[in-house]
Amino acid sequence: MTEKNTTETAPPPELMPMPQVIADLIAEQGDMSDAKFCREYNFAYSDNVWGRVRRWINADPKSPNYGKHFYPGDMAEVLVACEAMLRRIKERKVLASKIRAGTRFIEFTHFETIFNRIKILLEGETQNRGLMYLAPNGGGKTALCREAIAREGGTIVECRESWRDSYFAAILDTCLKVGAKYDGRPPRNSREAEQALITELNKRKGILAFDEGEYFGKCSLSLIKLILNHTPTIVLITAIPQLWNRVQNAAWIESLAVVRRIDHVEELTLIHPGDVLKFVEMRKVNLNGTSEESCRIIARHANNFGRYDLIGRVLDRLVDESPKEYGEVESACIAVEQMMRAPKGDAR
Repeated sequence: MTEKNTTETAPPPELMPMPQVIADLIAEQGDMSDAKFCREYNFAYSDNVWGRVRRWINADPKSPNYGKHFYPGDMAEVLVACEAMLRRIKERKVLASKIRAGTRFIEFTHFETIFNRIKILLEGETQNRGLMYLAPNGGGKTALCREAIAREGGTIVECRESWRDSYFAAILDTCLKVGAKYDGRPPRNSREAEQALITELNKRKGILAFDEGEYFGKCSLSLIKLILNHTPTIVLITAIPQLWNRVQNAAWIESLAVVRRIDHVEELTLIHPGDVLKFVEMRKVNLNGTSEESCRIIARHANNFGRYDLIGRVLDRLVDESPKEYGEVESACIAVEQMMRAPKGDAR
């Protein structure tokens, strides 16, 4: 009797252990939904297929499909797609590690707002997929671009002076950054560049971050509209506010066509003592019980000039373990501000 029961409940030959690649993908997925996970890492099949594969086989002895794969198709091909997706995940991690270069990112409120909008745009379907972050020098524009790419994937393109008067310069630089080619070679004219860029960006939905956006001009602004019209890409533009206003004034009609497609604009206007405190806690600077007043001192100088850059440089001078008093903090702020400022008579 005992032998009969053992035979009846023993797993059939098809009940094989889950392949390691699927187990690894399940671990990477975490709490992410199947739809978002497959879209994020460009799974070759639908999220419904991944959901079936994720369950691997029916292990319920009472089910008529006991021991059978939930996915009825060619499992060998699906496993190849799973391996490709796992490679993309690992590549994304390597990219994030390279971009961050061991540094820690402090998520201030305006940065958090941008990241939240990015997630919403990645999950939705809308043509208004432009985001802008405006901040003075030292306001974290490049850091924001790097962190956005590290989190969600994509490419950073640094705008250049040559873009002011040349559409081809802008689109060629962008093609080279994203790896877009025409017939296996770099594009030779604007038409080839447009076709190559649209083809490349339509492969997956990601982020294209344009840092130093104040270098856009009347002609190159059309590049943003091209990307938003013909690809699912989310475009993030960072710029200095006064210089971006200059771009808009010089190309009013073209800039209106772009601004109409902007989902959200975030601008850094003021640094608060609480923002400085986040730096202090991360750097573990000993302010000898004077952190509230010291953070006010540093915030005042940062708003006067240098923003987050000044905060970082001041704390670099105060980072040793000895306790700091008000006078040391004030002196460090003055010294750093004097060092960072342009000589008298020069434009900031």
